[in-house]
Amino acid sequence: MQKLLIDIFGHDFSGITSADAFAEAFFSTPITWSHLANIHAVVAASNSGGIPASVRIQSNTPQEKPFAILAMLHGNEPAGMAGILLAAALANAGLLQRDVLGVVGNPLASAQYFAAYAKNPTARQETRDAFRCGLAEDGSLLPDMNRIPLDFLTRADGTAHTTRAVGPRAHVLLGKVSPPADSPGLQLFPVLRARYGLWH
Repeated sequence: MQKLLIDIFGHDFSGITSADAFAEAFFSTPITWSHLANIHAVVAASNSGGIPASVRIQSNTPQEKPFAILAMLHGNEPAGMAGILLAAALANAGLLQRDVLGVVGNPLASAQYFAAYAKNPTARQETRDAFRCGLAEDGSLLPDMNRIPLDFLTRADGTAHTTRAVGPRAHVLLGKVSPPADSPGLQLFPVLRARYGLWH
């Protein structure tokens, strides 16, 4: 993450000790779309504690349970990447007071969104609306990761996308028996709950 800070700001934050100086150094640089794409690339390629597309940012007082920033659960909403960057800069300055787990909630849809934007940045925003959920290989719209489908109790969907998002989240929220540990998918929400005690 330090290289990312240098690439974006032209410096790291290790010599900054006051909150005012940090705010001036961080917020005086506009965060552009290409910056968000670069942050996404770093986080999406990372794996923290068995959670793909996540990065743990250590604070000056490491704790067992981090604060989670769940960004881009909808793939066409990249603003959360800036929150992960802010946490990285605070940690680099020694000002982060609690560990942060930065997570790309929907790695597939977010990657599709950034690729579509890079290919045609002047296209109207609604042309990228499909990347809110992401597209399957056949071009069909994937389930919304921030919604529990109406047919949840009878759904038999073992795709990685659904297992990472809708299935595990519904298992957590509704108390349905979790799928087997070796089932397809990335098991985002059960891992967060089991490892860090989130959503109890």
